[in-house]
Amino acid sequence: MLAVLSLLVGQVALTRRDTFKVLVIHSYNTDLPWVGDVNAGIDRALAAHPTRVQVRRHYMNLLSYPDCNHFRLAAEDARLAIDDWRPDAIVLVDDLAQALVGFPALHWRQGAPVGVLRDALAAQLALDRCPGRGAAFFGLDRSLQSTPPTPLFFAGVNGDVDRYGYHAADNVTGIYEHKSFAALAETLAAVRVASSDPATAVQPLNDGSTSSLAERGDYVASHIANWLPPRNVQTFEQWKAAVRQASIDNVMLLIANYQNLADERGHLVPAHEVVAWTESHSRQPAIGAATDYVTDGGLMTLAISGTEQGEAAMEMLFDYRADGRMPPERTARRFLVGMNPALMRKRALRLPAIYEAFAREQGRFLDVSEHFYADDAALAGASR
Repeated sequence: MLAVLSLLVGQVALTRRDTFKVLVIHSYNTDLPWVGDVNAGIDRALAAHPTRVQVRRHYMNLLSYPDCNHFRLAAEDARLAIDDWRPDAIVLVDDLAQALVGFPALHWRQGAPVGVLRDALAAQLALDRCPGRGAAFFGLDRSLQSTPPTPLFFAGVNGDVDRYGYHAADNVTGIYEHKSFAALAETLAAVRVASSDPATAVQPLNDGSTSSLAERGDYVASHIANWLPPRNVQTFEQWKAAVRQASIDNVMLLIANYQNLADERGHLVPAHEVVAWTESHSRQPAIGAATDYVTDGGLMTLAISGTEQGEAAMEMLFDYRADGRMPPERTARRFLVGMNPALMRKRALRLPAIYEAFAREQGRFLDVSEHFYADDAALAGASR
């Protein structure tokens, strides 16, 4: 019996040594469909690589509680999860996870201006939420780095990664969530042509979340004609005022982030309420650039595929495990097309048949009732 027990203990120890442990840290929670899409991509990559990999997922839930105290506590919980499990690699999803967890886990190159980067990042996290809070409040002055350095893989990053110090470290790579501005411009032009009352310009309108602010520069750098400077607001009342002004100016809205708008009591306004109000009060069609925009009651969306984000991050991790080298960064190549047929008919829009054909070919085109915009929601999406 002692011999058998010794063999079993030895086998367990060997299995643990052979198992590669991956901790996936999400900025948000599973109630956001985007998170489910990213997880589906992770699972797809795992199924395609039948190796001994153990994956745990940790959710910071920062969308539901966008205040500094929750940021601080959620970051501490994530760091405790790292210290407790000691993963062999970490996957960080969306911008806030990069700031709160990625920065302290970096292996800096010689001469990196760590203090300057730390203070700038703390100021970005504080913004109008908690002015005066510094790096120590968010735990950015602590180091999670181990020996050898733990490899980090980012996904869902809207802007650049320099703000997180990644350009000055050698243990991080990943995939960007940069929007396909060419595809968005083509779609907005098609909507304008299909409208009986063509818009005079396009106004990008978003909330004041970290992700929204991170990609402001990308909107400006796209240099697309007839696009106005991006506008970010903090409250639902400011959002309503922006929508009303766009209607007065006969401007079409392009919306990507709308889940972080506060009401008069400081509570978050449900995403479907924001989209429903916008759809019913906007003179021009409002087009989305978010995965859930149609599900939340919008007319049409072109969004980056969350599935690709999760799948690509894991593929890069497998490449690293194969040869020990961090692969080069990637940018998104797939996006989703979603349409609401009832709202298309309501606005008398007839877009090129390729959009519907794509969805039907993929078996993802869903007919909905004429009362969709008041009662229910369904997503017609196609991967490209």
